[in-house]
Amino acid sequence: YLDYFDLPGNGFTNTSGNERYYDFVEGPVHFFVLNSNDDEPDGITADSRQATWLRSQVAASTSRWNVVVDHHPPYSSDNSHGPTVVLQWPFARWGVDVVMSGHAHTYERIQRDGITYFVNGLGGAHLYSFGAQPVAGSKVRFADNWGAQRVRATQDTTELIELYTRLGQTYEDRLNQVDDAIRAYRVIFDTLEPTHETAIAALGRLYELKGAWVELNAVHEMDLG
Repeated sequence: YLDYFDLPGNGFTNTSGNERYYDFVEGPVHFFVLNSNDDEPDGITADSRQATWLRSQVAASTSRWNVVVDHHPPYSSDNSHGPTVVLQWPFARWGVDVVMSGHAHTYERIQRDGITYFVNGLGGAHLYSFGAQPVAGSKVRFADNWGAQRVRATQDTTELIELYTRLGQTYEDRLNQVDDAIRAYRVIFDTLEPTHETAIAALGRLYELKGAWVELNAVHEMDLG
């Protein structure tokens, strides 16, 4: 693939000096694509040459978001591969905002050390299942169908809050999809604004509709707190 592709592509600047792992900037996002295969000449441990490059370039980044992309997930609740311990680098301490991985044929969102880890391997191969015990910080798990993930990144967190508020309202009012509406509003609390009053009110209404009394009580506690 190194002969076939020109990575990261025409018009992009790469600071690594090679195509096995590289970085590029697109809009407000600085992407850092790692080679997580264990045959990488510059290593895949947290003290490897590859990791040292990542740490230094994230520190030098001026972008609003620093996103790491690799194949093997540092954390995963799937029961086929599970976490890749050697790749559990201190991403949050280095300034990374999001880590996106594949490998496991599931979808999962995990919150660890104040940042978000996505696992998405639902591109078309046979689906995996999850183990009985999710990894610590696992917030959302899905492995019932194939699909793609779209992420919208802007400079303005407020705009993201409004986006998810509109999504929640659309799911609830026009599509009658209560669980999807709940997930949209939960994004606000998990990653954006834990005290957003509109989302608190909406979640309370939706949990009451579902008869989810434990979750409803937690929402009331958020409202009081």
